[in-house]
Amino acid sequence: MIDAKVALIILFKDDALIDTLVSGRVYYDAETFQEEVQGMAQKCISLNRSGGPEDNGYLEVNQERIDIKCWGETAREAMRVYSAVQDFLKRFTPKMVSTPDGLVKLYNCSRSAGPLELRDPDAEEWPIVWSSWLVKSHMVETVAVSS
Repeated sequence: MIDAKVALIILFKDDALIDTLVSGRVYYDAETFQEEVQGMAQKCISLNRSGGPEDNGYLEVNQERIDIKCWGETAREAMRVYSAVQDFLKRFTPKMVSTPDGLVKLYNCSRSAGPLELRDPDAEEWPIVWSSWLVKSHMVETVAVSS
């Protein structure tokens, strides 16, 4: 499986501005984030897959939609996190990312929807900025799994 989501998490954690803003709190999903932050509003990011366009058939290039939620202590802080994420994705150039499952090439990220300023009912009404991005990627090399 091409894991553009894991590749993006790795890149967000490697970006100096994003890492400084969220102190490394970039989560695989909202459930993991809620377990770790334990009810205290703070700046962080979570990513969730949300479908994408039709399959490319035999082509090895994949496009999937990834929803990104940017949290903050206030609506303004959530927007600061979103702005850093947006700037990162807008200036994104193709790159290879080593993930636990193999080498992924990310080609580009284009915003499909958002930003949308909300309060998250599942996280004690924390302010969030939601956006959805279409990510084009391709699994270059997979890690062999021993049985």
